[in-house]
Amino acid sequence: MKHHKPIRSWPRVHIAQIGVSPGQPQHNTAVMLRAIQGARQASADLVVFPQMAIPGCLLGNRWQWPAFLRECEACGERIREASEGLIIVFGNVGLDWSAQNQDGSVRKYNALFVAAGGRFVGPGPYPFIIQDLPAPAGRWDEYRHFSDPRQVALECGWQLEQLSAPVLAGGWRLGCALGADAPRIEAAHLQRLAAQPVDLLINIASTPFLLDQSRQRQANFATLAATTGKPLIYVNQVGIQNDGQRVFVFAGMSGIYTAGQHSGLPAFEEGALTQALPMDEARPSSAQPAEGVAALAQALLYGARAFMSQCGISRVTVGLSGGIDSALVAALYGRFLEREQLLLVNLPGPFTSPTTIALARQLAANLGCYYVELPIAEGCNLTKAQIDGLAISSPDGQLK
Repeated sequence: MKHHKPIRSWPRVHIAQIGVSPGQPQHNTAVMLRAIQGARQASADLVVFPQMAIPGCLLGNRWQWPAFLRECEACGERIREASEGLIIVFGNVGLDWSAQNQDGSVRKYNALFVAAGGRFVGPGPYPFIIQDLPAPAGRWDEYRHFSDPRQVALECGWQLEQLSAPVLAGGWRLGCALGADAPRIEAAHLQRLAAQPVDLLINIASTPFLLDQSRQRQANFATLAATTGKPLIYVNQVGIQNDGQRVFVFAGMSGIYTAGQHSGLPAFEEGALTQALPMDEARPSSAQPAEGVAALAQALLYGARAFMSQCGISRVTVGLSGGIDSALVAALYGRFLEREQLLLVNLPGPFTSPTTIALARQLAANLGCYYVELPIAEGCNLTKAQIDGLAISSPDGQLK
């Protein structure tokens, strides 16, 4: 494929793999501003942050709070002001205060912003690019909180592709996209974007860990960079985010891809990477993802540590039944907690077999953990006696 000749020499790229704290735009913005300062010190031209880097995601009804939305908007302005002499790509909520969502709230978009020379650069009616790839139901909850870009295209008389067209910033044509959880859909969208006259492809994401998808995504990006001849920059966040029912773990795995070369950041670690383009020398990446059970264990350990830190938990008690589920949990926490921080408890009752008690004891010994047996027969008998003496009323008011 013929490559569009850039207007100026290739940029020096700085990717910032940050941990995004959901619902804390001021904190996230402070983290971003420090990263921007680091990019300046590294003589970078282009700085790239993850999707929804300012607000975070999984915020529920907070998306309906005007004060929170204005805070996110003001934080985005601070990043814009910091873009003098730089190009900064980041994710934030895009707002149209003059329009409404279908539920009557202010119109909101899952958006990508490009700030260059102190101003925002966008391809369409807004100074940002709108997410137009599907997210799984129950995570972003797009239809409830965010407007569909097809509605904007219909209202403006635009083609949907025009809303995510390449933008010109600093003399480079940037093909920018917001990532999708499905690597195949994400790669197909970037392929369509690469067919346009772009110098660089930029994909920012807030993609949770899914088993073996990091390796698939890396392979897709490497193939895309090789076949199109266009460098691809991918930035994902690390950390955890909680929707009240599930905890999502974000692996990061950000990187820069050119034909036959890849330079990236390790999984589950905050960090930054500055890289001049093109990459003249092939180098082994430090971001080779684990596979299979090893990858799952890495994600579980990282998520458990992060969740304990987020909640201020320093000690854990695990009920040890002698079965596989509690054994796995005990082994997981035993991998990273000090001996004094972990207590294993077996609760034998009237129907507990000697075999499971022996297995619980053996596991505690194997793990080198503190262990106690607390028989529950007396407590069960007391509860039974209390229930036996209860007077139970029926709907007609009669006692039984």
